[in-house]
Amino acid sequence: MWKITIDLYKDRYKEGVLRLWTYSTISSKYIERYRCPCLGRGTTYPDSPDSWKYINGNTPTGTWDATIDGIGDPEVYGPNPRIALTSISGNAYIA
Repeated sequence: MWKITIDLYKDRYKEGVLRLWTYSTISSKYIERYRCPCLGRGTTYPDSPDSWKYINGNTPTGTWDATIDGIGDPEVYGPNPRIALTSISGNAYIA
């Protein structure tokens, strides 16, 4: 089983952290495998060529859990599995 956690700052100039975890049946807990920086930038205007630069986006700050949710309708989700997000804390949880 996989889990992804994403911790974002309100100040989008500060790098947040995305972590990928795997579940160990031996220790019965999640083990961090990978981490990478992320900014959580976004905009309500995704067609803009500069949308990734927009620092006051609408991505709620806080912590999220994410799990691979299987393959949904290929016309909607494409050929890859979906990622189900569950808010844990911060504005993500309040929203």
